[in-house]
Amino acid sequence: MLIGLDETHTGGCILAVEDNEINRLVLEHTLLPLEMPVHIAQDGLKGIEAFRLLMPLVVLMDVSLPEKNGFEVTAAIREIEAETGIARTPIIAMTAHALKEDRQRCLDAGMDDYLAKPISPDHVVAKIRAWLAGNANSALQVSNFR
Repeated sequence: MLIGLDETHTGGCILAVEDNEINRLVLEHTLLPLEMPVHIAQDGLKGIEAFRLLMPLVVLMDVSLPEKNGFEVTAAIREIEAETGIARTPIIAMTAHALKEDRQRCLDAGMDDYLAKPISPDHVVAKIRAWLAGNANSALQVSNFR
């Protein structure tokens, strides 16, 4: 279920930051099996605003975004976490940049995991479930069979 920016689902939703309309539609359908509220922000600034208001359980982060890119948004999220004292939120990069160096750049920028586009719906759901279960090792193993 897609949600807007209100405090109804604070702390109990998924945030996706994706500027491409087709990718947003794909994500919306991909995330349905999780049966969780989802907010999709269309650019980096809206992603930061949504994070600050919703405090989601997990963030799916496109890297190439207008306004602020995924690296800048991730840095802003990490600053919000430090300022507010909330626990680290898993941020999963979603990018068409599929080289090993690109994955490492995402991790070095503070993201916790990585998916190369085009994303597999099964991999996205499995990865989110693993992170929500608090099992980062399982989430990283999902990355390795891509």
